[in-house]
Amino acid sequence: MKLHGARVAITGAAGGLGLAMAERFAGEGARLFLTDVSSEGLERIRPRFPGALIRQLDVSSPESVAAAAEVVRAEWGGLDVLVSNAGVVFGGAVRDVSPERHRLTVDVNLTGTILVTRSFLPLMEASRDFKLVFVASASGYLPLPMAASYAATKWGVRGFAVSVEEELRLRGLGKRRVLTVCPSYIGTGLFAGAQAPFLTPILKTERVAAAVVSAVRGNRRLLDLPPSVHLLKALARILPDAAYRAFLRVAGVSTSMTKWTGHEGKNA
Repeated sequence: MKLHGARVAITGAAGGLGLAMAERFAGEGARLFLTDVSSEGLERIRPRFPGALIRQLDVSSPESVAAAAEVVRAEWGGLDVLVSNAGVVFGGAVRDVSPERHRLTVDVNLTGTILVTRSFLPLMEASRDFKLVFVASASGYLPLPMAASYAATKWGVRGFAVSVEEELRLRGLGKRRVLTVCPSYIGTGLFAGAQAPFLTPILKTERVAAAVVSAVRGNRRLLDLPPSVHLLKALARILPDAAYRAFLRVAGVSTSMTKWTGHEGKNA
């Protein structure tokens, strides 16, 4: 996929992975529509992206999402790449995390992804090479104690992504229209205190952003980071469930969020 001149929208772009991806796409010569729920964060990054469209967006609000899509329609008339990146995480035992935080996790990570896709997809369908990019997580493949609602939303994002991909194929809109990104912990501050499991280092934001842009350019369907995620998926297929759960405990996956101190960031 050619990215020079491509119209790219990114949610959760004021910091972390969203900001790093914006810089990478800008380096490819893409035109950018950058959104975030934090208006202050957007003002901080505005000088880095002269010429970009920048707008505050609450992905959990249908009205806010519809208004943002209208800006793209009015300014560009269409869209080539949509990166659904906005997200939150709240660590802690299920009983200790407040109902409001569980609800917010679902509203932003899953419902927000659905709402953004629904509103922006009609702007993309006329594009010859459009791509939907969903930032899910390696936790969308496995149990993640002390972040159960977060993991649930990422399982949901994966299910939504593959379903949308098949829907587009059935509608005759082509293959490989969807890229699902499933990274392990990223060093954005969102997962501060999380303990990296065996063979799974904390990922650098710039590395993940570079890999995402490369995957979009290369028309890939799935991006798992780091390679140890492939091992976890393979073991899930071949080991009995009890043995797989035991491996996750020994490898430190099941206990990786027990010391979480991260902030309630916007880029998961």
